[in-house]
Order: sequence, then C-alpha cells, then structure tokens
Amino acid sequence: MKVILSFHCSSRDKCIDLLEFLASRVRGGSPLITFVIRGLSVNATIFGSATDAEITKRILLNAYKEWRNVTGWMKHGKYFSIKQLMKLTQKPFPVEGLLEILRLKGIKVTKEGDRIVLDGTVSWEFLSNLAKELSILLEELTRFKPKASRSAKSLIVSYAYLRDISAKEALDELERLGGLKVEDYRVTPTKEWRSLLRFLKGRREGPKFGDRG
Repeated sequence: MKVILSFHCSSRDKCIDLLEFLASRVRGGSPLITFVIRGLSVNATIFGSATDAEITKRILLNAYKEWRNVTGWMKHGKYFSIKQLMKLTQKPFPVEGLLEILRLKGIKVTKEGDRIVLDGTVSWEFLSNLAKELSILLEELTRFKPKASRSAKSLIVSYAYLRDISAKEALDELERLGGLKVEDYRVTPTKEWRSLLRFLKGRREGPKFGDRG
C-alpha cells in the first residue's frame, strides 16, 4: 500500500525544518517512508501494509499539528511551551539556563507554568537551536558529573554556551575562578548561580561571550 501526504510550509528554510521534524517522529519505524520538498510543501510517501501505513499517517499528521503549534507561537502571543520544546530537542535541557541566557541577551522573559513568555524579538529558530545546544552540553556534563546539583548544571551549561566551550572546560574554568565547589562527584555553586553567571559575564571582554546569535 502507498499513501502520499503533503504538508504546507511558508518558506524553503521552514520546509527543511519541517522535513527534519517529521522524519524525527518516524525514525526507526517499520514502513518505508520518503520525504521530498516540492515548492512550499513537504511530501511524504509511505509504503507498507494498510495497518502500518495508517499508523504512520496518524503519526505524521499529529507531528505536523505539533510543528504548526510550535512554529506559530509568534502569531498567537510571544510564548512557547516547554513541553513542545522538549519534544523538539528529544533531550532534556536546563530550562532556567535557557531563560537566563535570554535575559542576558536583553530579552524580557518569564515562566508561567509550562509556558515561557517573551517580551522581545526572538525567532523560533534561535530558541530551538539554543535548546538543542544546551541539551548537548547537559548530556556531556552528566556523563562525567551526574551528581552535580541542578543549579550547578544550569551554571555550567549556560557558561559553556556563552563562552562557546565544552561543558568540561566550563566546569574547570568555573572551579578555577571560584564559582564552583567540586567534591568528587558532587558539584555546587559557591554563590547563587545566576548572580555568578552575570558577574563572570561582566568580567569578560572580547568575542567569547554573546557571539552566538
């Protein structure tokens, strides 16, 4: 059985994002599925049994609905769902770290339940890329310091992102600067982590801080 679906997107870049998003939702599935961009649409062709094709069709339709909700956030007020962002990254990331980085970039942001509400110009692409990069840094950190406190993880990952260095380099640098107390597997900030991040950011000059977007 063959099923063809077409999903609209508003630009070439958004079509590429949509294709990657849809493909991530069916990766490893049993039916054969191909994607192609034609104009301002992503076409999906599903091959398989009637049951498999129907299941995959539903998965793609739900994924497209989710993608539209995520990318349409700016049209309905400047907020986005943390849950949706987690689904996009498919890995955890330090939410408080993301918020603090936005604030350091001069963006007014607050957290209201599952929503992050913004008062400023921020593209969805920047937000999603920020969450993805933070999730990668957090994954790296938990491999060698799994028992670091939540505040330490937020500090280390945020500092690493702003400095454009690895999580390990950030931990070592923060310890050397007196911002972290490291005792075997336990890692804790020596002061409130947001204040430390702002203080250290203020101390540094040059292109290292704030050069990502």
